[in-house]
Amino acid sequence: MSKTLRILVVDDSAGVRKGIRNILNSGSEEWTICGDLEDGEELVARAGESKPDVILLDLSVARLSGLGLIKTLNEMLPHVAIIVMSDQEPSVLRYLTESLALHYCVSKSRLATDLVPQLEAISRSKKSQ
Repeated sequence: MSKTLRILVVDDSAGVRKGIRNILNSGSEEWTICGDLEDGEELVARAGESKPDVILLDLSVARLSGLGLIKTLNEMLPHVAIIVMSDQEPSVLRYLTESLALHYCVSKSRLATDLVPQLEAISRSKKSQ
């Protein structure tokens, strides 16, 4: 039996979290949402409890947002893939991805088209480990 990815969604907008749930609940058995949180402090305090394989993180989430939060998460949960979401221009996203050694970054305006392929890539990678 294949392992289902556990995804923790972190965004301070309830509307964005609902939209992500709609995208991810489109019938795939590859993943399940193990929780959603609205700020960085809550994420640091509770991320381990959810046992996520993937954290879908808004770069500008309330309280503890940004680069420092990503570094903290990488130290706390080195086995967890982080997909950063942002409203930034694609060139800024590429820079952030490279400077933080992130493997996954997606523009919020392209979540509907780009999120599922990134999750499928993570799923394939984790299955081959």
